[in-house]
Amino acid sequence: MKTLKSILIATIVSVAFMSFAENPAHPPKENNVIKITLDEALTDPGLVCAMYQQLTPVMLKPEGNGLYFGRVKYKFEIFEIRGTRDGWILFFRERPKSAHDE
Repeated sequence: MKTLKSILIATIVSVAFMSFAENPAHPPKENNVIKITLDEALTDPGLVCAMYQQLTPVMLKPEGNGLYFGRVKYKFEIFEIRGTRDGWILFFRERPKSAHDE
């Protein structure tokens, strides 16, 4: 009887650990992605600072006519910012001096 109880407890504990384990094959979905345009992003000075810190002009290397996307983490949220190539080039050219120093 004691053996049966210990096996039952071990089974319950192992099932509990398996339910709490993360599955690396299926990463969690990013449900909190906020999609905005480049013009909308430029209205928030804090977001603009985060964009200068986290994005580089390298994202513009594959030249095309479509939209270009940049992902930025700001205030515990992920922002997906979309804009045209010309808009992004103008954004990176107007980079303030304080952003260069960091």
